[in-house]
Parts: sequence; structure tokens; C-alpha cells
Amino acid sequence: MTPWTRIPLLVAALAVVPPATAAQPRDGQAFDDWSVRCEVPKGRLEEHCFIFQNLTITGTGERLMHAAAGYLTTDGKLAVTVTLPLGISLPPGIRLAVDGRELARFAFERCDQTGCFGAVALEDPLSTALTSGKEAQVKFMDGNRKEIVVPMSLRGFRGGFDA
Repeated sequence: MTPWTRIPLLVAALAVVPPATAAQPRDGQAFDDWSVRCEVPKGRLEEHCFIFQNLTITGTGERLMHAAAGYLTTDGKLAVTVTLPLGISLPPGIRLAVDGRELARFAFERCDQTGCFGAVALEDPLSTALTSGKEAQVKFMDGNRKEIVVPMSLRGFRGGFDA
């Protein structure tokens, strides 16, 4: 059999091979400044993955903020969550800006031993800004009602989110 007579066989073999599916993200996989976390939520059977970034205080290594994006709420909708340290002023809530443009304001939902937590739906224009922006800013008030602005890199957000 010559190489040219094998071509129809090769084409026929390729026709029965199923197309490749997108690879699922792996727990711990890094996308620049964002990482993947996969877990089975309480009361669920299937694994859910989300992307996150922890920001720490230079010098002490203490966690200042945890931000995550994915299917993180019980209603099954895409959301961005932010966890900030205890001792902050809760009534002003959280403000989220991307590249200097404020896009979301949301309330704290609860506080526990890990910090105070709030979430906002990940819908346009916020989702478009996060996937195409360079830097987000998380704004909140400390215990003395002084504004704190925490810059957060968006390098890798799009790749992690798309995965």
C-alpha cells in the first residue's frame, strides 16, 4: 500500500474520533495571578471550580483579602465574592472598580472567624470589565470609617474564568 492509498483510510479513521472537549481546570492550577480551586459544595454531588486570588500584607504575610469568581452562590449564578478582615466598618459595604471605573456596590452578607464576606452577581458590564481589564480596586471602610483601596491584579482572570 502506497502512502497515497492510505489517505482515505486516515480520513475515515479521523471521522470517527470524537472532537476534543475543553480541558477542565485542575485544583491548584494557576492563571498568572489567579488560581483554581475545585470542591464539592455542601449538599451537592458534583464538583464546582472557581478562580481566586489572595492578597496579603507585605511584611507580615497576613491575608488582607480573598477574592473569588465562579458559581459560588447557592442560587447557581455566577458571582464575585470578597472576604475582608474583621474589624472593618460594615454599613458602607464594598465597592468594586475596574481600571478606575466603579462598577458595583454590594453589602456584606456575614462575618465569621475568617473575615467578612460579600458577593455580587457577575453580569455585564462587570464581567466584561473583569475579563478585559488590567486592575480592579476593592474599596471599603476600616473601623474608623477611613476608605481603604486594595488594588487587585486581573492578570490571568480571563484565562482562569474561561477555563
